[in-house]
Amino acid sequence: MRASFETARLSLSLAGEAERENLVALERDPEVMRFLNGGRATPEPTSSNWSLAHIQEELMVTEDYVREVFKGLEHGDGAGFFEHVDDRVDWIVEGTHPLAGHYKSKSDFVAGTFAKLGKVLPNGAQLVVEHLLVKDDQAVVELHSLGTAKNGFRFDNRYCWVVHFDGDTIDRVRAYLDSTMVARLFEENPI
Repeated sequence: MRASFETARLSLSLAGEAERENLVALERDPEVMRFLNGGRATPEPTSSNWSLAHIQEELMVTEDYVREVFKGLEHGDGAGFFEHVDDRVDWIVEGTHPLAGHYKSKSDFVAGTFAKLGKVLPNGAQLVVEHLLVKDDQAVVELHSLGTAKNGFRFDNRYCWVVHFDGDTIDRVRAYLDSTMVARLFEENPI
């Protein structure tokens, strides 16, 4: 018996071999996929034992992939990192400091955080991934800043980003950090 859910107007069940042809056709249609991954058609699976588990595995984010995405930040290549961030990302920076806020786009987030940090940290935040947990389409990334401010203040901040991926693109983030340290950074290095 296949797992299912039914209401008076809707019937949902797990996809199986009988639905394969229709699912593959949808995934190969750029007009459909433009809503999911920017229009890239998914190649047809070649294995004869295709299943829902295969689809789920393909959609899951891996630790290696997340580390690759964050290498850009670790090597001072913000642009390389932000290539993996959706233009309409929903990014919340928690806290009570000059970088805190709810940003509704990549450009707003960069202007409200990285651009400000760039004015007080001449060599950038110099972020390093210290710990990483990945499950399905989410990652929890612990970062450590090795940056030094214009006045010599050591910006030894720790971050925890809860990151959601839509396919291979970051579409939501909640970021936690030391509010007091950020406030001190900007008090001592006004912009």
